[in-house]
Amino acid sequence: MERGLQMQSAERPREPGTMLLVGEFFEVNVRVEGSGTQTQIYQALEFEALQDGSIQVRGLYYAAALIVRLHRRAPPRTHTYDAENAWEDGDLALRDDAKELLKVVNCTGWFPMSDLTDGKPRVVHPAEIKERGFYIAGKEQHWVCGSAASERIHIEGLQEGGGFDTWPMPRNELISLPEDVLGEHYVSVTSEWENVEALFAGVRNVLRSGSGIRSGSFDMQWTFNTWRFWNQVTDTPPEAWRKSAQQTLEGRFDATFNVQQVHRGIVRLEVEHK
Repeated sequence: MERGLQMQSAERPREPGTMLLVGEFFEVNVRVEGSGTQTQIYQALEFEALQDGSIQVRGLYYAAALIVRLHRRAPPRTHTYDAENAWEDGDLALRDDAKELLKVVNCTGWFPMSDLTDGKPRVVHPAEIKERGFYIAGKEQHWVCGSAASERIHIEGLQEGGGFDTWPMPRNELISLPEDVLGEHYVSVTSEWENVEALFAGVRNVLRSGSGIRSGSFDMQWTFNTWRFWNQVTDTPPEAWRKSAQQTLEGRFDATFNVQQVHRGIVRLEVEHK
């Protein structure tokens, strides 16, 4: 297969007009010997348009912490990034059901764009979680990554080999958003998680009001792309996103909600404590 033009982005399969950018995370189903098909997470490094008209992406592998633990010579821990390296772990954001990945610095692979799933993984460093005070525990498509790993190369005939070496990873070595690589003139699908986060943060601010009323409203950016993103990550039919948003919020907060379109790309969320 001959290689052709290199690119900064490529259109996501089954999502016309939606791009995957360099530095953005993606999911792909990979055949694994002995365990069938496994959904794995990679970070896009480069794209190539092949002469047959297809496009492929080269990604850096982010391994599930469980897989790394099963293949390293150390007892299993609650979190690789804190228990191994004595990092303080007092925040609920890093406990409970927070799923963990490790950046495998020496493992990459090429994949046809047609093999990608519709997943929109968000990968965040624990330092950012503590600094910004948001939660990822229990959230779908959210992972924490505070360690890196290097896969040992297995050489036939040698008794030693295989497995992983791990170490703590500074925050500046994890690129959470492709905008950090390409610049703010690019807008990634992954950045829409920030709008979803702002939605929940706005509700919490209203319900925490010191006035004793605990009701109010706030305006926020909610573009067509955000609306489409919400539908994708919540499996909502296109015509039902307002109802879906209300049901999701009312399932998490003791309040009622009303969503109104104020201007193009701006919605107003009215919140009333029950």
